[in-house]
Parts: sequence; C-alpha cells; structure tokens
Amino acid sequence: MTKSAHQTMKFSLKNAFLLLTCTLLISFTLTIASKVVKLDDIKVSISGISSGGFQSVQLGTAYSRLISNVGVIAGGVYNAAQNNVATALTIMDYPEYISLPLIHSQMSTYLGLQYIDNPQFLSNQRNYIFCGTRDTTVNPRNSLILDQFYSKYHTETKVVNDIPSEHAFLTIKPTPHECGYKGSPFINNCNFDLLTDMFEYFFPKQQIQPPIDAITSNLHQLDQFLFIPPQYKAFLFTNGIQRRSYVYIPQGCEKDILSKSLFQVLKYSQQRVDESATPGPQQRAFEQLRERLWVNSTLYTYFNGTTVDSDTNVIYNQNDHNGNHHNDHHQIDPYESFEDLVKKQQQIPKNEQKCKVHIALHGCKQTLDHIGVEFLTSTGYLEIAESNNIIVLFPQASMTVLNPNGCWDWWGFSTPLYATRFGVQPMTILNQAITLAAMINEPR
Repeated sequence: MTKSAHQTMKFSLKNAFLLLTCTLLISFTLTIASKVVKLDDIKVSISGISSGGFQSVQLGTAYSRLISNVGVIAGGVYNAAQNNVATALTIMDYPEYISLPLIHSQMSTYLGLQYIDNPQFLSNQRNYIFCGTRDTTVNPRNSLILDQFYSKYHTETKVVNDIPSEHAFLTIKPTPHECGYKGSPFINNCNFDLLTDMFEYFFPKQQIQPPIDAITSNLHQLDQFLFIPPQYKAFLFTNGIQRRSYVYIPQGCEKDILSKSLFQVLKYSQQRVDESATPGPQQRAFEQLRERLWVNSTLYTYFNGTTVDSDTNVIYNQNDHNGNHHNDHHQIDPYESFEDLVKKQQQIPKNEQKCKVHIALHGCKQTLDHIGVEFLTSTGYLEIAESNNIIVLFPQASMTVLNPNGCWDWWGFSTPLYATRFGVQPMTILNQAITLAAMINEPR
C-alpha cells in the first residue's frame, strides 16, 4: 500500500468513526423516554470561591427556578461589577460603592426582558455565605452586603464571618498552608469543615455523613465545548471556557446515570479535540454533534418553549410563522421537556433517595493551567460527595487575553449578557448540570 493510499484509508476511518458517533447519538435522541422530565423537578445546588463565588450568585439569581442552594465563599452581590472591570476591582476593596437599589431595579428590567428567572424564586433558596475575617482580596463586607441583597427576596441565609482566614477555600484535608496564608493554590486549613457546614445548611432534612475516601476512577472528564450553545461557536477560545470539565460520580450514584452510552458521548476525548480543531469534515461533524445535543437538551426547551411530537420526535415551535398556536401536538411549557437523550435502563426504587447534583466553581488562578486538578482533589468536595451521594460537576474556566487569571466572568469580558440566563458561561455551566440532573430525575 502506498503512503498516499494509507493516508486516504486513515482519513476515511476517522470519518467513519465520526459518522458512527453521530448516528448513534441520533438514534439515542429518537428513543424518547416514556415519561416527561419536568424542570421543576430538577434542582441543582452551586458553590464557588472568589470569581466562582460571584458567578455562583449570578447563576443562582439568573436561574433561580432551577438552583435550590448557593454557597458563596469570598464572593459578592449579583451584577456588582456592572459590566466594568474597573468597577469590579473597586468594589472588591470598597463594597460600599455597590448600589443595591440600582441592582434591584436592573433585575426588574431583566425580568421584563426574560434575562433572568422571576426573583420571587429566590425565596425558595437556602444560601450559605462565608467570608474570612483576614481576606485582603475580597473585602469581607461584600458578604454582608450580599446578605442584605438576599433579604429583599426573603432568601434564607447563613453567614459565617468569624474564621480568621485569608482569601482561600477552607479544607480539613492536610495542606501545608495555614489559615492566614495568601497564595497559590488558595486552599487553606483553618480547622473548620466548611463543606460539611455548608451542605448541612443546604439540606437540613438530610443527615450529612462525614467525608470518606474518594474513588479516583469515579472522576470523569467531560468535553465542555459540547455544552456551549451553537450561537457562541465563533467565540470558543475567547469566552474563558476550558475545553475540559470534570464530574465526580459517587459509587452510589452510578446507576442513576441512566444513559451510559450518552455519558460516553459527552466525555472528553483528545482525538475529538484534535479533529474538531482541524477545518474539514471532522470539524463539521463535531459542530453537528454539538448542535444536535443542544436542540435536544432540557435547557434548550427551557428557553424556547417547544413542542415535541411523541410519535415522530419532530420538534415544533409552539407558534407558527403566522403566530398561531399549535394544539395538535403534545404541549410542553418552557419549564418542561422530553429528555430525549435519556434512555431508561432501570427503575429507581421509590423508597431510595435520589442523588443530588452540585456545581463547584474554582476561583481565579485555580484553573487547570494554574494548579492542575488540585481544586478538585484538595478541597474536600470528592470525599463529602462520595459519602453523601452528591454528583459534583467541576466546570473549568480558561485564561484569555481579557482574562489572564482564568477567572469566571463577573464583569463582562465574555459577553455583555454575562450575568443573565443568556451569558455563555452561565448557559454552558447549567447545561452540563441539568443534563446530569435529568439523567437521575427520570419520573418514578
């Protein structure tokens, strides 16, 4: 066989593999679960430190109908930066410049534009706020103003502001950095079990079990680019989103990921990365895969209020081009969807508690490029997840020219809509979380 013929065969095999992947995915989407997965049944919690704390507040406010609990470590008020990096830097030191009346007024405007969920849903949240008394990066008064922000919406909160910690995530795991240390990896030991305290407040009806050893093989990599909505495809490398994210699935939750085949499609693959970065058939196949995932996602229906024909799986807009409403197909409102990508493999016993999904956001200078997977393995998330059947998603931010420290966007470098339901980072993060949550929330 000549070299040219060998290259042609290799190219054809790659195309065949991609075609098979897309064909399998399409076959999954044509297999509709027998019941409807309601978004009101899908609740996820979120926590984060520093920029991850600010982003957690943004997600919890923009998607207040879907997020049940918000944990804020060294963070602050919703939309505090007002789409301005100089303002962000100012309020980190001087939170007194934050105008809560202005922010509340903006939220009313955002609600009218459907940029955020109705703030009344914030009254259903139970949120945890932590600020170290020795934090010299984010002034601890930011946390007190955040508590005032939530009080307007009758949100239940717990504020912990009596630990003499610097700007760091607090862990009970062995670490060389004591409470007052400031520096990489921004993970300190203050002899305070922050995560247990937080999850006990989140879930008062559940007895939170002490952390146990995590199982390394239960940590999986996801292809985060597959969850970026197609409308942002031109900004893949400027929106501050890393190609990989991670998810820890405790042993007790493995059976709840109902479509193992779908989960394999969503996992990170270096081969797929190489191929999708090369213009040509492989790149087009990746885009088709991503678009197919998006239009069949629960989040897509949440935004679009589509109708699905349960016999043909054809998706319709509820209004035709003349503005007439269709009544001849199964109606699904914006908070309800067929989870097309879930194939039921076993029934969850009614007396068995469902696994929970939690989003954990790192802070600035805690990305994979800065500290590797240390935020995942040294904070204690994996251990408390294993003992309490909590699936933990670790989205990953990336460094860009406008974001050299790998922060989450809480000042507007990715899009002016950064603090809304339509921000690229909030959409990508939540798309991952509710895809996982839908897998474990198949109606019983």
